[in-house]
Amino acid sequence: MRSKSMSYDREKHTTIVSLFKQGKTLAEIAAQYSLTRQRISQILAARGVDKSEGGHHLNVALRSAARKIEREKEHMERYGCTREQFLSVKGNRNQGSKSPCQAFHNQYQNAVIRKVEWKLKFWEWWQVWVESGKWEERGRGSEGYCMCRVGDEGAYEIGNVYIGTIVHNSTLGRTLAFERTERRTAFYYVIHSAGGRKAVSEELGVPRQYISQLANNGSMPNCWVADGRAAKLSAMTGGAYTVDDLIRLSVSLGQDPNKEVA
Repeated sequence: MRSKSMSYDREKHTTIVSLFKQGKTLAEIAAQYSLTRQRISQILAARGVDKSEGGHHLNVALRSAARKIEREKEHMERYGCTREQFLSVKGNRNQGSKSPCQAFHNQYQNAVIRKVEWKLKFWEWWQVWVESGKWEERGRGSEGYCMCRVGDEGAYEIGNVYIGTIVHNSTLGRTLAFERTERRTAFYYVIHSAGGRKAVSEELGVPRQYISQLANNGSMPNCWVADGRAAKLSAMTGGAYTVDDLIRLSVSLGQDPNKEVA
């Protein structure tokens, strides 16, 4: 009888250990065998089972692992990379446009404003830059590089983008715009090449409305040549437009560039 009882206990204790390691809590096992939680703890301790090996601790660990897998899945769908990869290159807000994440966001927003389809995930976009070896030279200066589209048309997507100089991209845009006979003035493309009306407005110290007016009229004030604004504007285009180019676009305007346009 004693041997049979001991055999039964061993089987029961083995089952208790197994249930615990499967994630059953002390309370659940105790209720199943009509025992106290303390007794279940004693049985586990006698078998050398630590509380971290099952029960509540195991459930917490499993939930944490599941959340991590879900986060990784979300990162892959949104950014095209793991969370670790994203954090390794994203940069921080203090870097401004030098931050890869901020630069990606800025270009995406610019594409949306221009109504150009965007199909690149962050990691795809970043790999194009990495493979080009030109990330540190990215910028608006005459020696700067930017992401271009093949033929300056189609979506931003793998196979249709490459890294080229600012001058190349601006010249390509001007040439293709002329070939497509788009109804935009030449001065509009000067402003666009210089970074848009906001950037030009801030750099030259004139209202945005006035910049828009000039872009629509297709002209530049003569006074900008004398006061140095033409030289600044040329520099902002990275050399795509020289001061002589801008002079050919200049006209005499009575509008004071420092006065708000109604």
